[in-house]
Amino acid sequence: MSAEPTGAGVRDWLVRNLLSLTSLAPLSVERHARYMVCHRRPGHLRHPNTFSEKVNWRILHDRRPLLADTCDKLRAKAMAERLGIAVPKTLWFGTDVAELSGIALPDRWVVKPNHGSGHVYFGQGAVPDVRQLSEATRGWLTPSVAERSGEWAYSRARRLLLVEERLGAGDEAPVDYKFFMFDGEPSIISVEVDRISNWCRRVYTPDWGPLPVRLGLGGKIRPLADVTPEPSTLPALLHAASVLSQGFDFIRVDLYSEAGTVYFGELTPYPAGGLARYWPREFDLELGSRWRLPSL
Repeated sequence: MSAEPTGAGVRDWLVRNLLSLTSLAPLSVERHARYMVCHRRPGHLRHPNTFSEKVNWRILHDRRPLLADTCDKLRAKAMAERLGIAVPKTLWFGTDVAELSGIALPDRWVVKPNHGSGHVYFGQGAVPDVRQLSEATRGWLTPSVAERSGEWAYSRARRLLLVEERLGAGDEAPVDYKFFMFDGEPSIISVEVDRISNWCRRVYTPDWGPLPVRLGLGGKIRPLADVTPEPSTLPALLHAASVLSQGFDFIRVDLYSEAGTVYFGELTPYPAGGLARYWPREFDLELGSRWRLPSL
């Protein structure tokens, strides 16, 4: 362990060292510890009731082939295309960004790891600075944080980098529509805006009724975004989410809407690793009541 701190850093020190110790323990012990640290209470992970508890139950127990390709971005995009959903164009994928020196890119593009989340590099120009790009993506081909935390489907994804066309205009990322789908039916839509400059979100019902629900992860609570008018493509977004979620007891479907076209983003079987806190707290239980866990 590191040297013991004093003052305001005591709690953070305790959290870091608790999780460093449990990383060597069985997955069930680690998940219980992470849940306790993030939710400030024990989790009922064997007989779960809340949504966050059920996400952790899935992490601990669910190894169905149904989930195997959900966290491989390229395979998920291929599935979306087969179902008739538009996807951002894949410009390159591989393990060595030096290969991009011989590829003409559009003016705006984005780099992501195929097997993880939380990393993204926004690029500009037809000729990328390979040295800068290599430095920016250093370590991205190692096992993802999600995989190291026991989220099984990430371990099934190929460790690759991919470059795809960048949606949206200007320097901002496009609005991200995250559909929480239970047995093919939408429950809530988490809409995230200004992810680069001022990341905030607003949760809506499927008929675009705004909810005063806030989410926090790692002690950070995203501010509520302003209520916005219903997008003209909402029916198409709902249809795409329904098509992509067929057969899943639960899956989060992330979509974009640009110039009247709905684009596939990704599938997420483990939102926030089941570690996000919801305000009001009762919302976690309400959302969990809509998830009928499978019999394994």
